[in-house]
Amino acid sequence: DGSGAFANGEGATITVLGDATATGIGGIGATGNSKGLVTVEGNVTARADNLDDFEYEYDCAAVDAWDDGEVIVKGNVTATGSKSIGVRAAYSSVTVFGHVTGVFGGAYASVSASIEIGGDVSSTDESGFGVKAVDNCDIGVNGDVVSGGTGVVLYRDPSEDGPSQVTIDGAITAPVYIKIGSGTLECDEYDLDSSIIVGYRIYTNDS
Repeated sequence: DGSGAFANGEGATITVLGDATATGIGGIGATGNSKGLVTVEGNVTARADNLDDFEYEYDCAAVDAWDDGEVIVKGNVTATGSKSIGVRAAYSSVTVFGHVTGVFGGAYASVSASIEIGGDVSSTDESGFGVKAVDNCDIGVNGDVVSGGTGVVLYRDPSEDGPSQVTIDGAITAPVYIKIGSGTLECDEYDLDSSIIVGYRIYTNDS
């Protein structure tokens, strides 16, 4: 377990000139916590296994950011372990210039977090997701989203801040296209509204 690069606390900064790798069970490749900043010039690879008995829904990801932390990856991010997540951010931000790959999920943002991905996002687990945004988050993907489960998941706790937004420049390929709250949407269930965003299909529901 452990982290390949871990910056914790305001003013804590780590720059990895090559790749960041964590090969142990539950290992995290790069973590930015409590205003810490990690920049990886190469790729991030980690097992990032997620254990069923952990107190959070997902206990680790190949790239992890918490509590105003930030992680920037100039290359690709790959999570290989059981039920692993490629990128996770909670009240923080993650930027990946390349592709993101996980087993259970690709990218997961919660609690006013932001994730920007320059390439594609993919996951393979049939019960998993490509990207997931919970409670006032923004996820942007410049490439495609491919998942063995649900392509895009959005959820909002009524007691929390505003709704989340996911923007995908490419295509979504998944058995379940989009899930918002308790409702699902197929590829053709979209609106076009140039006053909101020009040239994009817009998927919304009230659940």
